[in-house]
Amino acid sequence: MEDNNTMNQTIQPASNPGNKKNTAAIVLGVLLAGLLAYTVYSSLEHTKLTDALEKERTAIAQDLDNMVGKYEEAIAQNTTMSEELTLKRDKIVALRDSVKGLKATNYNTIRRYRRQITALEAQNRKLFFINDSLAVANQSLSADLNTAQQTITTQTQQYDDLTATNQALSEKVAIGSVLKVNDIKVVAMRERSSGKMTETRRSRITDAFRVMCTIAENKVADKQAHKVYIQVADAQGNTVASKGEHQLLSGEKVAYSDVTTVDYEQEALEILSLITVDRVQINKGVYTVNVYVEAALAASAEIRLK
Repeated sequence: MEDNNTMNQTIQPASNPGNKKNTAAIVLGVLLAGLLAYTVYSSLEHTKLTDALEKERTAIAQDLDNMVGKYEEAIAQNTTMSEELTLKRDKIVALRDSVKGLKATNYNTIRRYRRQITALEAQNRKLFFINDSLAVANQSLSADLNTAQQTITTQTQQYDDLTATNQALSEKVAIGSVLKVNDIKVVAMRERSSGKMTETRRSRITDAFRVMCTIAENKVADKQAHKVYIQVADAQGNTVASKGEHQLLSGEKVAYSDVTTVDYEQEALEILSLITVDRVQINKGVYTVNVYVEAALAASAEIRLK
């Protein structure tokens, strides 16, 4: 037995330090390679995550830009909600500018912004629905208003046309209703000692002027009382035997020698006036007799005295 143990101890190989060093180097190399691979992998994953976050930030900014555009369109509809929409738009613009101004991004920040956008989209749908309803109502009201304005314009034009027609008719009626005087005749009269009045042509013995005329028939004129003024004027235009003044349509005032009131019934009506004068004031020459019905000159005639 002792020989066998001695033999076994004799044949065991001796320990080699070089082999241990090689093994350690191999293990270290494997560890370094694994660490390098992990570092490269981590770097690639971080780059992928950073790119994904940047893309999400850009997408969020674009979504906010689109929201701003929709708000601009809604505000342009000019409804009663325009002021509220403007306030909302300004808040979204501020949020968009905040997203675009981020220097660095992380998952929590992107997630928070995405939640805000989700909430905004829900609010937007409600606001835009109400605004669209108001816009449709405004369009309907505008159409009704345009129709009403067109109707008013048409009616106004018709009224103006009728007014012009009525004015023209009124003017024609006014012209047609003017009373005319026909068959005017003027005679100088002398009063004899017996009191009898006879015709004369001599100025120095003229004591009166007899004026006879006829108001013509007029079925358009009103049946009413009319004042008839008679003026006798000498060659110088002075009114003989003036009893007062009356005003013409032009505003001019004219003296008259006699006035009478007649009841006109649309039938021909004869007028007779005897105007007494002082023969001392009557001279040779042409005398003019004017007959006025109310404020309008109706007829004139002349008489020459020797």
